Amino acid sequence: MLASTIQAETDRYISGPGQACSYKLGQFKIRELRERARQQLGTKFDRKTVLDEILSGGALPLDVLDARVDRWIRAQLAASCQLNCQPCPRDSLSSWT
Repeated sequence: MLASTIQAETDRYISGPGQACSYKLGQFKIRELRERARQQLGTKFDRKTVLDEILSGGALPLDVLDARVDRWIRAQLAASCQLNCQPCPRDSLSSWT
């Protein structure tokens, strides 16, 4: 059983070497986006909610996914600011202007 699994994996990577690279790039981007959300949302960060947002768009180019998650983070911060009636921390983030 193990030998057939190893052979199947080897055959898959030999027949499509770009697939493994694409998979890893996507994995790194998702980790980056999750960390960005954690840093910017602070105590409002919920790992499951962020992952739902990342995956809900389906297969997307990574730059589109990045922009989508940035918009979502801004929306979460804006909603949080409105609920708490405090100055919004996103106003001080120059990367969003």
